[in-house]
Amino acid sequence: MHTRFAAGQHLSVFTAYAAALSCGLAYAFWTAPGPLETANQLSVILNGDPAEYLTAQRYFLGDSWHWPLLHTTLLNRPEGVNVAFADAIPIILLPSKLLRHWLPSQPNLLPTWMFLVRTLQPVAAVFALHATGERRFLPLLSIAIIELAMPGWTSRQCRCE
Repeated sequence: MHTRFAAGQHLSVFTAYAAALSCGLAYAFWTAPGPLETANQLSVILNGDPAEYLTAQRYFLGDSWHWPLLHTTLLNRPEGVNVAFADAIPIILLPSKLLRHWLPSQPNLLPTWMFLVRTLQPVAAVFALHATGERRFLPLLSIAIIELAMPGWTSRQCRCE
């Protein structure tokens, strides 16, 4: 079954994606930095998942390439460990390892990841609704705004007190 769309519908879909990206950028800049994005909350950084992530990131970026790709022998010597099981973010670590010679000696990649997540979350919501066949601008824009207004997501991301 082939569905034909008018030129205006394609424009409204493009506009919805652009609006979702704009909403995501505004949200990313509006939300204050989290505890790992600033150095003023050491107790949070030194305990729990953030400490595990930063440790895995540090040793993965400092090690040579291994197979499997996310393996490092600098943790859990001598057999090593896969940093995906140490709360690392592989999608940001692999490109960073390629660029590690141009990065600072111990970069904190979590702010970059959080910026991407905050920016692209409404775009992903528009994509999901668009994939169901919705082509009108208002529902596509509404799902982007609804996604940003989710209390669970906002409470974890927004440090605006």
